[in-house]
Amino acid sequence: MKIGLPHDAFIGPLDPEVRQAWEAALLVLKEEGAEVVKDVELPYPSFEMYRTIQRPEAAFSHMQEGWLSKKADLYTRRTREHLLAGQKIPAVDYLRAQHERRLYSSAVRSVLQRVDVLFLPTIPVPAIPVAQMDQEIRIEGVEVNATVSLLSLTMPFNLVGLPACSFPGGFTSNNLSVGLQVVGKAFEEATVLRIAHAYQQLTDWHRREIS
Repeated sequence: MKIGLPHDAFIGPLDPEVRQAWEAALLVLKEEGAEVVKDVELPYPSFEMYRTIQRPEAAFSHMQEGWLSKKADLYTRRTREHLLAGQKIPAVDYLRAQHERRLYSSAVRSVLQRVDVLFLPTIPVPAIPVAQMDQEIRIEGVEVNATVSLLSLTMPFNLVGLPACSFPGGFTSNNLSVGLQVVGKAFEEATVLRIAHAYQQLTDWHRREIS
């Protein structure tokens, strides 16, 4: 089993305790015979492409169900603003972004021919307070937008449509759970689940409770 680790430019700033948990989990998999391929050069998509696709699709879904018009007061301000913004994205921009997504998807799938799965953190930081979601946070001395950071390691694979499984990989010194993820090739959900299950047979993070 070849496990690929995306290069640092793809991962971006990473909380030291998240990195520590990731490296510890990697050792567990290596001890079970996994072959590790480092610095897999994955291309990274633009958040503009992601937003141009995601926002109108989300807006359409909520409009189709009638939720946005009938229950607007039940949405948080932030969510409501995003859905309303999605209604205003021109069709030509959406179609252009979909074309870019197909090109990006082809590039990622080509890279994945080198390995069986990718292994990386689910998010680059431990959980943050909801109140900080619209703010800048500091990771390894770098100021980043909290929302962008929390999406940064899952968004690319959502765009491509690859199967992924997130599972507990440890706790920080503040008793916050660290999530790790396995990402597989298209239609290879069984491989992803098999690796995640094997990891949980070798560790007990998923059984521990926050003290």
